[in-house]
Amino acid sequence: MGAAAAGGPPLGRDGRMEILTLSPFVKSAAGSIGGTMEACCLQPIDTIKTRLQLDAAKKYSGIYNCGQTIIKEEGVRSLWKGLTPFAVHLTLKYALRMGTNAFYQSLLRDQDGLLSGHRRMMAGFAAGVTEALCIVTPFEVVKIRLQQQKGMAKDKLLYKGPVHCAVMTVRQDGIFGLWAGAAPTVLRNGTNQMCLFWAKNHMDGVLWGKTEGDGMQLTPLQSMGSGFSAACIGPVATGPFDVVKTRLMAQQKQPDGSKKYSSFINALVTIPREEGIRAMWRGLLPRLMRIPPGQAIVWAVSDQITGYCERHDIGVTRKAVVDETIAKGTS
Repeated sequence: MGAAAAGGPPLGRDGRMEILTLSPFVKSAAGSIGGTMEACCLQPIDTIKTRLQLDAAKKYSGIYNCGQTIIKEEGVRSLWKGLTPFAVHLTLKYALRMGTNAFYQSLLRDQDGLLSGHRRMMAGFAAGVTEALCIVTPFEVVKIRLQQQKGMAKDKLLYKGPVHCAVMTVRQDGIFGLWAGAAPTVLRNGTNQMCLFWAKNHMDGVLWGKTEGDGMQLTPLQSMGSGFSAACIGPVATGPFDVVKTRLMAQQKQPDGSKKYSSFINALVTIPREEGIRAMWRGLLPRLMRIPPGQAIVWAVSDQITGYCERHDIGVTRKAVVDETIAKGTS
């Protein structure tokens, strides 16, 4: 591979500029490894976020108090409650997210292999919808119901583990019970990934002068910086969707067979009416404490893997650029 042109794609053997495009399978593998690392590091923050979102009685006064109370009442290991479904969920989610985003981008690229900003956002939204329906919703239903349980005595727990929780959910609510809260999850994940993939590419250019497919290898700290910055937009924009999703997934049938929230719209109206508009962003701070650092970890890992593959021509497609002027300025 030739040396990268300053601020643009690398030069091929014939001296022409080239766009390097990685196979969706390579990006999928890189994402899955990054997701595993994120799950192990940040599960306690996710547990605290979920407890705060379910805290209609206002038992916890804040993030620190919530974490301290969980440790005191249930033990420190309870902060990693639901880790198994969370880790599997993130590993599969990032594999699907990175892979499908690369696939959708390949469908939307122009004849030079370039991708405009709005098409990048379209690919990100489609990837978010795909992951929400295929992986995120059923795994989060199980995770949230496990995190919702209070108390240390195992014989008093409704769910004994992830598999038992999934089986009980299907018995009580039918197979579609595992997709409770699918609508807000689709809206949340689609919007999140639309913002994330556009912002990550944009921040790479603004902070480090990197353009996609230029062959430039970011350091782990550089990837963490752009990944962290890019991930701050989504949680603020999708806070209400996340709160509604959590409430719908956590609720169970009452003795008369009814549920408090009958639908996504009903929950979207009922929560602010009963608890105030600020309740729609409950758990935002722990989300901001979890998602941007999580994305920093994921991108630090995945960028190193994809960079290695680019340098060693593993799963790389090269496309000569017809209009080199556009290529130098593409983002």
